[in-house]
Amino acid sequence: MNLLKPKGPLHTGGGNVFDVGEYQLLLRYVNFKQDQLYDGTSKTNYSAPGPYERTTENYQLAFRAGIIRNVDLRVIAPVLGREMKRKTKRDDLTQNNFGLGDIRLIGRYRLLAQNKGDNFNMAVGLGIKMPTGNTNEHKDGELLPGYLQPGTGSWDPILELAAHRGAGRHRYGAHLIYRLSTGGERGEQDFECPDDFQYNMAYVYGLSRHLDIFMEMNGRYMTKAKLAGITQENTGGHTIHLTPGFNIKFTPKMHISLGVPIMAYRDLNGEQLSEDYRISTKLVYKF
Repeated sequence: MNLLKPKGPLHTGGGNVFDVGEYQLLLRYVNFKQDQLYDGTSKTNYSAPGPYERTTENYQLAFRAGIIRNVDLRVIAPVLGREMKRKTKRDDLTQNNFGLGDIRLIGRYRLLAQNKGDNFNMAVGLGIKMPTGNTNEHKDGELLPGYLQPGTGSWDPILELAAHRGAGRHRYGAHLIYRLSTGGERGEQDFECPDDFQYNMAYVYGLSRHLDIFMEMNGRYMTKAKLAGITQENTGGHTIHLTPGFNIKFTPKMHISLGVPIMAYRDLNGEQLSEDYRISTKLVYKF
């Protein structure tokens, strides 16, 4: 066994597929505060009414298992805690919500594997995002704003392609994932959340048997949302985070990752709140 072999990074999924009898639990936490207003690539001044600060805490529990030869399955359940501060013409309001989001189910098929003589590992995935999150949350008799609703109400197909290569202390990886939005609802209105395309690249270096360091590039492009058939101009856009971080390897089957995704590029559609950085961590146990 190569004790210096690095684990995967935070967000760039690997190209491996679990064999039958392999299982994994993953706990992920992401936190960020959006308190700066941008129009496209430029920072702009806030003027009431409207939201001026949004905070998100995203907790995810994922279970993964090899089910048949060359195929594994992942179930990802998010729990979202969100807070929004906004000004009206008369008040300064703080609203929040906490609840189960939309669960994702993704199957993967192995295309290539280094342990079978290929130069790198590659897998293709197909899945579905299910409308398990509530879209009609009320507080004090008032429908909460869309940002505070944990669900989208839609069944969205997911397609992914991932690859990585391990070479001693080194690991190189790339991961593409696309979610196609279909019609859902927000309260009593039809709602279509943005299509979501994410592209990730990563390098990991095994410093020792207990520590890796990594650097990721995490890109994301989102289309504009639609509410009641009307395109929402201040939604969607393109962002790129650079994520330095490290893995602490407790045992060959258990490790924790911590990283700080730093905003390197943003081009948002219309005026939107944005953040400069995030805090992201995950705990992985394979059995």
